[in-house]
Amino acid sequence: STSIWLTVAFTVERFIVVQCPIKGKVLCTLSRARRVTGVVYFFCFALTASTPHEWKVVTRDTSEGPVMALSLTQLGLDNTYRLLYYWFTAVTFILLPLMLLATFNFFLIQAVRR
Repeated sequence: STSIWLTVAFTVERFIVVQCPIKGKVLCTLSRARRVTGVVYFFCFALTASTPHEWKVVTRDTSEGPVMALSLTQLGLDNTYRLLYYWFTAVTFILLPLMLLATFNFFLIQAVRR
């Protein structure tokens, strides 16, 4: 999820530099890129923080000895949570970035053609 949103941020930065070269030198700085990277990392981490709580490690005794496996927790078994989280991640990490990338790249190509 972080790499997707970093790609979107990079594409927006490229668009700004190509579309408005003078403003781009002011807006697109190394310190601002570091801040955007930090914000993207923080939000992606926060938005996916519940994922590890969907699973737990269980040990099962078999004839060959103990075997470790993953099992769903109560959160992972909750159908409402799974449905809402599925659609949230589908929109947040697939649909929205895809639309933004397509839009900004379209305008970027148009600007380069001109």
